[in-house]
Amino acid sequence: MLPEPLRRLARRGELKRFRKGHRLIDEGEYGDTLVIILSGRLRVFGSGDKDREITYGTYGVGEYVSASVGGIDVLKTLPARW
Repeated sequence: MLPEPLRRLARRGELKRFRKGHRLIDEGEYGDTLVIILSGRLRVFGSGDKDREITYGTYGVGEYVSASVGGIDVLKTLPARW
């Protein structure tokens, strides 16, 4: 169950469902979205040296990530700890 402040914020947004493997945003793209995870998991990843995939974090129910200029803004991605 989501904490009340996060539930209020989620109600103001648009509910979207995504299939496993769906990309919300790619590195280098512009984004202006806050994603609140209501079910399932979200993995934030990018490309490293020699195009090796690097996982920056995995997030679940009650956590959120922000998408901004340049893809997922990892530095501002914080787990919800209410």
